Amino acid sequence: MKKLSLIIVLSIFLLTSCNSETNDDITNRDTNNNNMVLTGEEIGDKGKIKDINSNNQYKVKKYKSYENNDGIFKITLFIEDMVYTPKKPIDIFSTVEYVGDSEEITIWHGIPYFNYTIFDGKDNYNEGMTLDVLKCTVLKKGEIYTIPFVKSGGWSNDDKDAKYWESYYKDKELKLPTGEYELVAYCDFGLSEDDLSYENKVEIVFEVE
Repeated sequence: MKKLSLIIVLSIFLLTSCNSETNDDITNRDTNNNNMVLTGEEIGDKGKIKDINSNNQYKVKKYKSYENNDGIFKITLFIEDMVYTPKKPIDIFSTVEYVGDSEEITIWHGIPYFNYTIFDGKDNYNEGMTLDVLKCTVLKKGEIYTIPFVKSGGWSNDDKDAKYWESYYKDKELKLPTGEYELVAYCDFGLSEDDLSYENKVEIVFEVE
């Protein structure tokens, strides 16, 4: 079931442009899949974090968290702590925090600047597709930006499972068949206009029973 990105075109080549944004811009409006800024107090401890996927109607859930800190950015992947089954939606999101030496940093990126892939060894259940434009965004040190999981990918009408994939992508919730999955959450940006090769990611494997 090789899915093609020709049907759902999320990666489109446009004329290159760069729109620098201050932190106030990022805090007060949507810049990357409904980003919100959380403070350390809001995040709390021991895996409990306020649910950012409910239009500000926060609910407390328990999450497993996985972190990678390279001295420039700290990224943390959160996945709801439960037994995963095909009928249960899986709640996933990440946080991104600049932890470098300066008071702020400019990143260069397409849309979005943070992405997810999900792969079961055969099929991609999320492909991490990016709109191919060039923007720059200013992130301030110590502020934590939340990145909800959003599906991205496509399929071919010739695929024998085309109806399944169409239904899968129409459903905003993440529900996966029984199997083992590799989930990667990663920064999809560069640290300069001329070098977009920065890498920082968290990889985990989880099972749907």
